[in-house]
Amino acid sequence: MARKFVVNPDWAAMLLDTQAAIDAVANVGPVGIVGFCLGGSVVYAAATKLSGLTAAIGYYGGAIVRFADDKPKVPTQLHFGEKDTGIPLTDVEIIRGKRPEVEIHVYSGAQHGFNCEERASYDKASADIARARSVEFLAKHLKK
Repeated sequence: MARKFVVNPDWAAMLLDTQAAIDAVANVGPVGIVGFCLGGSVVYAAATKLSGLTAAIGYYGGAIVRFADDKPKVPTQLHFGEKDTGIPLTDVEIIRGKRPEVEIHVYSGAQHGFNCEERASYDKASADIARARSVEFLAKHLKK
C-alpha cells in the first residue's frame, strides 16, 4: 500500500480541533497532550498557541522546526530518532538552540516512528525509554 503524505496541512483547522478537544476535557483536571509524527508537530504548535494545556509531549514532529521561534506556554518534551531520515539532527539542534527550556531527547540508532509497534522502524529499547520519560513528565506536570 502506498503511503499518502499531507503536503500542506491545514494548521488552523488542526489547532481549532485540538482546542475543542482540550476544552472538552478541561473540567476534569489538568490537560496534557501527546502526539506522534504530524501529531507531534500539532502538539508543539498547540503548546505555543492554545490555552488550557498543562503539559505537551511530541514524538518525531517534522514541522516543529518551523515553529521553533514560538515559545511553548507549558512544559514541553520532545522525542526524536537519531536516524530519522525525515528529520535531520540539524533541525533538532535548531529547536534545541532556540528552545533551551524544552526537554529534548534523541534516541541513538532510532528511526522515524520508533515508538510504533506496527512499523518496521519500531525500536523497543528506545520506545520503552521514551514512554517511561513521557509518563514521568506527565505525572510531574499534571498533578492536581
